[in-house]
Amino acid sequence: MASRLQRAQTRLGDLSGWAKWGAEQKREDLIAAAEELLSANRDVDYLANAVPALRQEWKRLNGQAAPAHGEWERFDAALSKAYQPVAVQRAEEAARRAQARSDKEALCVQWDAFVAANRLGAPRHRGDQVRTRTDAEPVAHGATGGLSG
Repeated sequence: MASRLQRAQTRLGDLSGWAKWGAEQKREDLIAAAEELLSANRDVDYLANAVPALRQEWKRLNGQAAPAHGEWERFDAALSKAYQPVAVQRAEEAARRAQARSDKEALCVQWDAFVAANRLGAPRHRGDQVRTRTDAEPVAHGATGGLSG
């Protein structure tokens, strides 16, 4: 029994070493992919998806073996630089949304002022009540300017 345990522990050590080696290889591939984003002319939508995906894959590998600090810095620097066009576009979009919201609010204030100044909906004749037609009342058609058809 002790010899089987010893063989299993040896095998586990070998497999653990291979897992670490595989994680190191994958990290090198991720660093290359991150640096490739800098050299290739990619559109902003592609970058917006690729950068978080690469970061997520890096985090997944951390469970297998801790990366060297220099590898992380190189990877993070490449992705941070690659993400800059996305950040700029999102800041511009946020500014446009804020301006549109401000314009809409100003338009609403103008409309409220217009309504208040013109007292829309209030009678315009000296105390006369404006009578509105209800759905139950018939609509007159014919020679008096109604619909003809």
